[in-house]
Amino acid sequence: MRRFSILYLFLFLLFHLACKSTQPTNSNESQSEVMEDPNTNPEILLMVFYINQKDSVAISESYSNVGVYKGSEERSTTAYDRDLKLTFLDQDGSICQEIIVANPLLKKVEYVSDDDSGKMTAEAVDLEEADFFVRLQWNKCLQQIKVERLEDEKWKLLKLFYYTKPSIQ
Repeated sequence: MRRFSILYLFLFLLFHLACKSTQPTNSNESQSEVMEDPNTNPEILLMVFYINQKDSVAISESYSNVGVYKGSEERSTTAYDRDLKLTFLDQDGSICQEIIVANPLLKKVEYVSDDDSGKMTAEAVDLEEADFFVRLQWNKCLQQIKVERLEDEKWKLLKLFYYTKPSIQ
C-alpha cells in the first residue's frame, strides 16, 4: 500500500512540475503591449532578374521562404550611370521600398597579368546579358515592381511588373 502512495506522489509531482507555468499579467499594462506581433510568420523574398543590353528586363525566378532577413537593410542610395533602381510599390502606386542595384551588365574582373610581374590587373567588362538577384523581407505592400535605369542623371523606366508573392518553398 505504501508503494502505491509513493508512486502516486511521485507521478503527481512529475506531472505538476512538467506543466508550463505562466506569470499572471499585470492589469495595468496597456493593451498595445500585450497585442501579438502582426508579422508572426515573417517571410524572405528572393527574386532573380534577367536583363540584357536592349533593356529587356524579366523576373526569371521568385522564391519565398519563412524567416527573417538578416542582411543589412541599409543599402546604397548613391546611383551611378547605368545603375538600376527597383521600386516596390503597393496597389495604388505608393512607394514601399527602393533598392539601388549596381549595373549588372558591368562585370568587374581581376586577374594576374601574364608578363611574369605578378601584378593584379582589374578591368570592367560589358556583358550582353546578366542575371542578378534581390533578397528582402516580404511585406504585404509589395504589389508592383518598377525597374528603372539611370541615364544622363535621369531615371528611365524599363519595366513595371505586377507582382504576386510565390508560395513558400
